[in-house]
Formats: sequence, structure tokens, C-alpha cells
Amino acid sequence: MLSAAMAGCLGDDTSEPAPVDNEPGATTTGYLYADPANPTTVNTVVPSGFSADAPRAACLLEQFQLTGDLENDALLFAQDYDGNDEATMAAAAAFFDDEANADLIASWMEACPASSTGYLYDDPASPTTVNTVVGTSFETTAPKAACILENYQLTGDLENAALLFASEYSGDGEATMAAASEVYDDADNAALLASWTEGCDGAEMGTEVLEFGVPAWSGEMFRSYLAQMVLEDAGYTVNLNEGLDPAAIYTGLANGDYHVYFGSWLPAQTATYEPNADNLQIIGQNLENGSAFLALAVPQYTCDAGLTKLSQLADFADELDSTITGIEAGAGMQQTAEALVEAGGYGLDGWSVSASSTAAMLAAYDSAVQNGEHIVVMTWAPHAMYATWTGDQAMCALQDDGYEMSA
Repeated sequence: MLSAAMAGCLGDDTSEPAPVDNEPGATTTGYLYADPANPTTVNTVVPSGFSADAPRAACLLEQFQLTGDLENDALLFAQDYDGNDEATMAAAAAFFDDEANADLIASWMEACPASSTGYLYDDPASPTTVNTVVGTSFETTAPKAACILENYQLTGDLENAALLFASEYSGDGEATMAAASEVYDDADNAALLASWTEGCDGAEMGTEVLEFGVPAWSGEMFRSYLAQMVLEDAGYTVNLNEGLDPAAIYTGLANGDYHVYFGSWLPAQTATYEPNADNLQIIGQNLENGSAFLALAVPQYTCDAGLTKLSQLADFADELDSTITGIEAGAGMQQTAEALVEAGGYGLDGWSVSASSTAAMLAAYDSAVQNGEHIVVMTWAPHAMYATWTGDQAMCALQDDGYEMSA
């Protein structure tokens, strides 16, 4: 019995042994630091909008890459550097100035040529303004006149209509003076004229004789004549010094020979304004913002067909016969357009700019709209041309949305 009990505790020597799994299990390879399947990279990281905000910088940084040997040598230089500046900054400067690295650095730059945005006539960062300029002492010399002229401003539509009246005027005397009288006497303009003198009644007259410098430009003549009527109604005597060059007017204002100038187009006249700037003051814009501009224009029906920007001109090459109808050959805006086309700005490679005269350009435009044809012409405002045609024949100035040019 004892042996039987012991056999039960120790197990049956005659039983089958439990099976043993000797098959090899799954194995993996470990790495101390760098897994070849996921190698270490050192990356240049920027905000998500960086490429749009700084395209050239983004391009350069996409190319920017060093070899390990180069950086090792540079850091060795930094380690040994004993100058006064930051050692790693000195190492970067030494690397940049080393002729042996010139080709590498050039390869980064050459892949990203410098470019900027060009405009045909008006850079949005420096929009055209037409200003009333006086001498620096004018506000104390003629306080009431200064108060009125600070408020004196016309809309582009009003001046366009006035200049159209002047171009069609067949009476005796100066046409633009008649146009100014028409505006001054029109009851519809009474509230506008009253707004110019509002709050100025209590100001002192000061100098009672005012000298205007007036260039031989219809718009500036019109605004000078209208201001003359307003100021004479306020008690001043106004003398018109006509047919003057802007440079002579600015010098005369600075020297006290003239008191007021209404034709200060900036930035176009910066070169003649700046030499006398210390003795000049802009007291107001006599045309509302956006009223004065140089532009290429098409009929309104062409704008409605989808041509609203200069960058779209090339898409209408067939309709426009790849031609811009220009004005006098020596005109600045004519020469600017010719240079633009020669450079291929806005994709106008192969286009031409016809040179004729302002009258011929207007005649060509009229002929085109009478026949429902597409045309692009050289324009400026204020001018009667922007009031001559209406509806779908009206001039539609194309937006100058810029073109890329190499620096």
C-alpha cells in the first residue's frame, strides 16, 4: 500500500512526457540610436504660410543644405576661434567669405532668381494723389483761405463732366473757365460748395490778395478757376499766373511769389517737389482718392466679357489684335507702355503700341464702340473721355494687378 501511495505522489514513471515547443520565435533587430528604416534628418521648418509670405526666402531655404564634413570643419574653426565675436557666428562668416564655398552658395541663389512686382503706371503702394500745395506760412498769412482750401475737394465724376462741358463749349472766352462757372452756379452743387466754407467764417482774412500758380492743364485750370470763385466770394482777390511749369510753381511757392498750387500730382512730381519740400505744405487733396489715374481702358462690354485686369490682356490677344492704341509718341505714358511691351510684362510679348495722337486715339475708340468691336486704349483721368461714352460703351479702366519682373 505504501508503494502504491508513493507512486501516486511521484507520478507514473510509465506515462508519456509533455511535448516541448522547440520552434524558433519571431525576432527583431534593435539599434542603439539610428534605425536605418527611419534615419535621422535635420530639417528647416517654417510656418505654414511662409512660402506665400516670403516666396524667395522659401525658395532659398529649400536649396540650403550643407555636408557633414563642411559643418564639422566650421565647428572646428569655431572651437579654435579666439576673437571677440561669437565663435559660431565667426565660423559662419568665414564659411560665407571662403572662395572654396562660392559655387555651393551660388547654387542656392541661382535656383531662386530675384524678382519683384512691376506696374504699368500706378503702384498701389504709392497711389496717385492730386494735392493742394501752399507755402509753409500760408495758414498764418491767410487763415480763412487756408481753412477753405483744406476742405476743397472734387469728385472725379464731377470734374469729368465739367471737362466734357468745357470740350463742347462754343461760347466766348476760356472753355474751362466757363465750365467752372457752370459748376459754381449749378444749384445741385450748392451743398458741396457750402461744405468747403463751413466753419471758416470766423477765421481772419489775413493777406487779401492771393497768387495762384497754374499749369497749362485743363483739369488744374478748371480747379483753379473754381477755387478762385469760391475765394473771391469769401472776400479775397485772386490772381491767376497761368501757363507755368510745375518746377517753377514749386520754386515760386517756396519763395513766396505764389500762394497756392492745385496741380501737385504725387508721386509723379516728387523730383520737382522735393527740392523745395522744406518750404512747402500739402493742406489737402483737391481730388478724392482714386479720381486721378493713368490706365489702359477698354469698353465696358469688353470688361463684362471678362477683361478687367492687365494680367488678362494676353487672354484677349485675338480680340484686341495684340495692339494697344496709344497717343503722342513723346508722351511719358506712351513710352512707359512701349517699354513694358518690349520687356514682355503681363505676358504681352509680341504686342505693339500704336503711336498717334490723343485725338486719333479717341476717334479709334469711338469707331470701335460704334461697331461693337474690342479695343484697348491709353487713358488718364480726370478727362472728358470718362464722361463722353456711357452705358456699355463707357471706358472701363483696367486694374493694374502687377507682373513679375527680374530684379
